[in-house]
Amino acid sequence: MTALLDHLWQSSLFALAAGLLTLALRSNAARIRFWLWFAASLKFLVPFTALVFLGMGLARLMPAPLPSSLRVLAPVAQKISAPAQALAPVHGADFVLPLLLIWLAGFCVILGLALTRWLKLRIIMRQAHALPLSAPVEIRATASLLEPGLVGIFKPVVLLPRDLLAGLTPAERDGILAHEFVHWRYRDNLTAALHMLVEALFWFWPPVWLIGSRLIAERERACDEGVVAAGHDPEIYAGGILKVCRFCIRSPLACAAGASGANLSSRVRQIMSGEQAAELDGGRRALLAGATMLALGLPVMAGLSATPLAVAVQRHVVAVQARAAHSPGRARARRH
Repeated sequence: MTALLDHLWQSSLFALAAGLLTLALRSNAARIRFWLWFAASLKFLVPFTALVFLGMGLARLMPAPLPSSLRVLAPVAQKISAPAQALAPVHGADFVLPLLLIWLAGFCVILGLALTRWLKLRIIMRQAHALPLSAPVEIRATASLLEPGLVGIFKPVVLLPRDLLAGLTPAERDGILAHEFVHWRYRDNLTAALHMLVEALFWFWPPVWLIGSRLIAERERACDEGVVAAGHDPEIYAGGILKVCRFCIRSPLACAAGASGANLSSRVRQIMSGEQAAELDGGRRALLAGATMLALGLPVMAGLSATPLAVAVQRHVVAVQARAAHSPGRARARRH
């Protein structure tokens, strides 16, 4: 239980830091913010313990004590890497099995729903007919009202509702297809599938679902930026998206990237504004580099501070403090 609390604390703190960074980078490309949120998602799959062990491995190669500048950071690193150890021991082992069963039930329900929706998408995809369009991925027309979307991870297919095609102009159709091609180029279905695994494993933790909503919002905005940057007319492209939203049903799976995801009004305003994302300047690059070094360095520092020499010094300090606390002079001061 303590290890789980540590992991949730670390991952939530990492997600908070990623969220603050996205605020600092809100004028830059949406793809940068997407990768920050995706890193926060992956943190739930990769505990800091792995980096702590790396630091412990490096510590064995360092017989000399750590520099004083690094020893100052060691207590902070230890608290962040294992904060639950500073709390009172978690009692109530009798509740572990019921909690495990509740988690397993939620995990199976979420996984079952995702599998059911995926099988339905596979059926729709098999019943669709290929369209004679030149494209980097296969394009199929379907009788379903499902929104245009990229279905599949390793061999994806773009599905377009047949009836929707009749209501789109060639320019609007090309804009919608360009949107799906950006999803394909960025491998958005793969990253979405990984986050779906995170949601299934940590379904009980609200920050995971918040990260999922931000991933969808930023990936759709990144696709819109890619379509406009490719030279498609913003007004025509936005009109095509509005037609999709009026005519179609939204994709049931995050790993089947569609064209109508995220906040529609905000997306249309962004598309029509014609504003281009700012390039990363030196200050923001330094901010990203510093945050990365801090996130990776603190757990490693916690492992480095666990060298035999460091542990021996810490025990000696504790022993000296204990003797000072029980010295005769201290005892007389307490009586007075």
